[in-house]
Amino acid sequence: MQRLTVHAIRDIKNGEQVTACYTNSPFMNHADRKKHLDEWDFSCSCEACLDSGSDVLRTRMRVLNDGLSAYRYYGGDLLDEGPKTANDAVRDSEELAGMLVKQGIVGLDLSLAYVLSTQLLLIAYAYDRYQQCAKLCHEARLPQKALEYARKALEVERCAIGTETKFLRDAGEGSEYLIDCLEGKIPMNPATGQRSW
Repeated sequence: MQRLTVHAIRDIKNGEQVTACYTNSPFMNHADRKKHLDEWDFSCSCEACLDSGSDVLRTRMRVLNDGLSAYRYYGGDLLDEGPKTANDAVRDSEELAGMLVKQGIVGLDLSLAYVLSTQLLLIAYAYDRYQQCAKLCHEARLPQKALEYARKALEVERCAIGTETKFLRDAGEGSEYLIDCLEGKIPMNPATGQRSW
């Protein structure tokens, strides 16, 4: 996007400290987060950095994310682990999205309940997962489910960057563009026979 925007997705209390996340992945376990922050001599007091209780969940999320990334780039036939078919990938994407929801980091209504601003980083992952779910459902010929996930991605997109997203649409990106592709409003690319997303 080559843009930086900051949006408050919940009311900020008078005197509340606003923080930023310095880790590069929401899937890092407690030890990895500490090691990463120690390299820069940072200390963090957010729940994810103080408590190793979510390590099992974060490890599972990382495994799912890695498998989905590999499926996205190589397809299921070349993978030893992870999804083998579009339906497997949909299942894994749904599990990953559910874990993000369980942690309270997905969707406009849930975003209002965010406690720490460091969780803003995770919105990007939730958005990507919903978009990926939509594309995988389309590939698996599940059109209604594809639209459902594209609309969820749009909710997260609006929460994360607002509604001024014409620049995304003009670039052939973003959730509104994806929804138009899924609804057949965007013509197929004659060279590839597919919609470009």
